[in-house]
Amino acid sequence: MTCVFAAAAICSTAAVADDMYVNFGVGGLNVDTNEGRLLELIGDAGVDVTNVSFDTSSTTFFIRGGYEFNEYIAVEGLYQDYESTRTLLVGQVIDPDALPDILASGIPGSGDAYGASARFSLPLSKSWFIDARVGAMNWSSEKVLSFPDLDREVVQENSGTDPVYGLGMRFFVNYSFEIAAEYQYADFETKTESYSVVLGYRF
Repeated sequence: MTCVFAAAAICSTAAVADDMYVNFGVGGLNVDTNEGRLLELIGDAGVDVTNVSFDTSSTTFFIRGGYEFNEYIAVEGLYQDYESTRTLLVGQVIDPDALPDILASGIPGSGDAYGASARFSLPLSKSWFIDARVGAMNWSSEKVLSFPDLDREVVQENSGTDPVYGLGMRFFVNYSFEIAAEYQYADFETKTESYSVVLGYRF
């Protein structure tokens, strides 16, 4: 009898493991910052905007674990790191009172986020799937406004919890390995879109 229970436990554990997976993703960010509004605020602060230029860099990576109830529904947990910086090349001193509005309106943030989501899948074949995700993420970010010509830097920290949505196309190379292309939309104080290439492993 003990052997029977042990065998059942082993089979149950294996079945659960078969439904678990992990994903690793890397990609780029499109941060919705209004450069026109940013230039307007800088101009209001007494700076000649014809001498202003931007240098923006945005990347993201994430790790995600999930449990699949069936081929249509899964639940997931996610950690995401995002780096989005903007250097402002300005040859003049900006009024300090104007800096908070400038940060809020035109500077993307860098930070990390933790979240959970539900994944809904539409199988097109045994190998191809379309995925839709909806969830929520708790995020923290740091906005940095750099003035290299003035040897000055201003930092603003923020945090919050917001909904996140995603779409993707997934392809199984074999039973254990998959690759995917994904799009994610979130509003981490600033509207943020990410486009990622994802590698997945099924246990």
